[in-house]
Amino acid sequence: MNTKLTHEVMNQVVKYEQRRTRRWWRVFGLVLGVVVIIGAITVYTIVKELREEETLSIINIVREDEEQWLQASGEIVGVIWESLSHQKIYAFAGAVALVTVIVSVTSHQRRVLGRKKKDIRQYHTKTDDPGPSED
Repeated sequence: MNTKLTHEVMNQVVKYEQRRTRRWWRVFGLVLGVVVIIGAITVYTIVKELREEETLSIINIVREDEEQWLQASGEIVGVIWESLSHQKIYAFAGAVALVTVIVSVTSHQRRVLGRKKKDIRQYHTKTDDPGPSED
């Protein structure tokens, strides 16, 4: 009787931890995905703006001569910087910084959840109970 009760309680704990872990990963993926999509859209609009203004043609002209490229690289960056909307550049830099912060701040939690997932798998293997299927 005691073993059966312990087994039932452990099953409930495992199910709870699986739901909690799955929810955390979904929220993490959603937040990270949204930030990455914002960054990608920003890069797309920056490149589109550069193509429309034909600013990238400067790079094609200088690309043929490497020495000339090295000498003119500062000027090219200056021309590109002046031709772009600074808000887009700041938005991209913000998205990159936000992804970096999210990944670094959650690194401990991701390791902990990885260990939990491993422990849950070992529990199901030990009890010969396949448990609920993971997404």
